[in-house]
Amino acid sequence: MKIKRKFYTEDFYTGKPIVLVQGEIGYSPITLDPDYSPQTIKEKLLESNKVYGNTERDVEIALQCSMFGWDIPLAKNLTPYKWDMKEEDEYKESEKLAIALDHWAQCFWDGSVYDQCAEQIGHFLSDKAKSLRSNYN
Repeated sequence: MKIKRKFYTEDFYTGKPIVLVQGEIGYSPITLDPDYSPQTIKEKLLESNKVYGNTERDVEIALQCSMFGWDIPLAKNLTPYKWDMKEEDEYKESEKLAIALDHWAQCFWDGSVYDQCAEQIGHFLSDKAKSLRSNYN
């Protein structure tokens, strides 16, 4: 299973957090804790982009691609997607699991998967991924 690359930013007009998915036109809103400060929201978006290995430039390119298509010449300037750099069978089993845990943590954080305890579940999954990686790094 290939994990789709996501890009996190704020809507240009509303300032609300959004997610862009590589290969898809448009964006989806993200529901974060309403008590988060604007600075905390920016930090969460930055953390989310780090999970996917996205740079600021990648997010800028993704915004253009989400409007004009992912086959525009600009799309070739995206940095390599960190989970495409190696074939899946080259990863250690624990790394594959850590990647999946990071992906699901992100889904809880960005609202793709809803649960009242989404923030805590996301942190639990992320912590478990870090633990797995520390076992072989």
